[in-house]
Amino acid sequence: MSRASVIDALEALERAGDKPLDAHKIETALGLRDTALALALLRACANEGERAARPSVIRAKIAALDAGTSEGRLDFVFTLFDRDGGGTISPSEFSAMIEGALSRSGLVVARGWLDAMTEAVFASADSNHDRTLSIEEFRSFVASEPALARVLSGPISSLLSSRARDKRGRARAKLGERALQWAYEQGAGGVAVVVAYVAVTLGAFVVAALEYRALGANGWVQLARGFGRVIDVHLVLVLLFVLRRTLTALRRTAMGAKIPIDDAVSAHRIAAWTMLFASLGHTAAHCANYASRGVLSTVWLSSVAAATGLALLGVFAVMAFFARASVRRSGRFERFAKAHKLADGFYALCFLHSPNAWKYAVPISILWVIERLWRRRGVVKTRALWIEPLPSGVTRLDIEAPPGWKQRAGDYVFLKIASLSKDEWHPFTISSAPETKGAFTVHVRSAGNWTAALYRLARERAVGAAPAQFSLEVDGPFGAPTSELFDAKVPVLIGAGIGVTPFASVLESLRLRAKKGLSVPDRVYFYWVLREQQSFEWFAERLCAIEAEDRDARRFVLRVFVTGADVSEGSGPWLDAALEALHGRVGRDPLTGLSRRTGLGAPDWSRELSAIAEEHGRDATVFFCGPEGLGETLSKTCVDVGLRFCQEHF
Repeated sequence: MSRASVIDALEALERAGDKPLDAHKIETALGLRDTALALALLRACANEGERAARPSVIRAKIAALDAGTSEGRLDFVFTLFDRDGGGTISPSEFSAMIEGALSRSGLVVARGWLDAMTEAVFASADSNHDRTLSIEEFRSFVASEPALARVLSGPISSLLSSRARDKRGRARAKLGERALQWAYEQGAGGVAVVVAYVAVTLGAFVVAALEYRALGANGWVQLARGFGRVIDVHLVLVLLFVLRRTLTALRRTAMGAKIPIDDAVSAHRIAAWTMLFASLGHTAAHCANYASRGVLSTVWLSSVAAATGLALLGVFAVMAFFARASVRRSGRFERFAKAHKLADGFYALCFLHSPNAWKYAVPISILWVIERLWRRRGVVKTRALWIEPLPSGVTRLDIEAPPGWKQRAGDYVFLKIASLSKDEWHPFTISSAPETKGAFTVHVRSAGNWTAALYRLARERAVGAAPAQFSLEVDGPFGAPTSELFDAKVPVLIGAGIGVTPFASVLESLRLRAKKGLSVPDRVYFYWVLREQQSFEWFAERLCAIEAEDRDARRFVLRVFVTGADVSEGSGPWLDAALEALHGRVGRDPLTGLSRRTGLGAPDWSRELSAIAEEHGRDATVFFCGPEGLGETLSKTCVDVGLRFCQEHF
């Protein structure tokens, strides 16, 4: 709640009668994040011996604090900690304040760590060693902490923040800026592919239009045939971009490093939307031609081409509707999957609609059949060895590796579990290292019906209500952008949430390779951005093992940020200061157990990546897996600081 909102709420209460408020009513009326704030306001505003204060008095007190000096605001903050009003802060009072700040930030530490934080602060601030902090000692401690001093330089209403989160929208980069970023990241190979795609599309349109012009067709027919030829060409392209086995094989060749294979799925979407636009143009031009001949109302029953054309447009519209990102990410992924199965009927209708469609559809269909047979050979039945529910709705699934199983770090697989769905295949990144023999692991975030059902199965298994093992089918593995990082001199790995899975595999592989004395990069940066601290448990053991073996962080630089813990307002800065004091004393972070401090709040990517660019220059390459919004931010930042950027799209 901003200062204006606090004042508005108090003024409304004044107009409603200016009735005295106790601590609970103050907390509720102002939407405070902290009960201690309400008690402190009450002590500052109520007359001696009274347990309530009028809104007008509270409003005047806030205005006076905001208009006063930082020392006056510090005296008020002192009362937050001095809960018994005794004029000093005891260790138990300080611990209670920090414990409340941890709770409001969604953070948890063991009781021993909480006591250690308090001891670290008192070791620094309690100058006379009497186990209490006077106002003078408190002021000295604040003066030594820049973050705390900044809090007190602003209005006291920064402490009176609402429980609700700030949901301001993120400005999206302009299309031109994003195109330039992409071109910078992909280099000459990526630009050449785009230029070739545009040239083929426009060339197909122009050639077909000129052909029919030479035959004496009118302008509408020329336009319709031009769009029709674009559709024919895209019958090939739209399938070519999703030949996963073919693309995985191509990725592992010299050519694979020069063309943007990582963007194949995005290219498939662009080709599909271009095809839909061409279909609409093709239909509109034919309708205009029929209307000019006065047969628009009768042609649909008398012409097979017209009737099948409408059917094709209807099928395509259904597929396009369910292919939207809002549908795919709504938790109803099966709707997208079922709608996409209409593609078989779409291609069959194309043969009926156009006598020339076979020239394009048959070759790519043959290649598609070969791809499917190739993939079918890779589909094997195996069994789950272990399933476990993890924090934040994630399921760990250990799967028996089929005979001849070969994977690379960062690869992904498609899974089908008949007990959950007989037809649905879902892709997941392999989170275990290739060096792990006999089994591989995936971590699955509950984001839809199928994944939620898998999590329920894991919970049932945890209480003994489901079979210990079950069968499933595996299709893969398939290559992903992270496979390139072994060629990077200084890889910078950034995972957000469950997007950490490919990097969990990569880090474990690098750790094992280094342990065996094999070649690995001299420096690896790893950033994991989490919404909740509990998610760290997914790979806590693995990260702690990496750090334990890499003394002094000479090879691996591990950074974890918990974005759900905002310490910029309220009692947050005091929590941050306590964590910093503890870290400086014991060299260990109580939130993760790592030697580096856990970042609370979103990282300053410009500062982080600029430092890496300054130290390593073009040797550093950023690899990212996570939400598209953060990907855009990182992509732009990489362009600004001169780093190459690779993103895994999922």
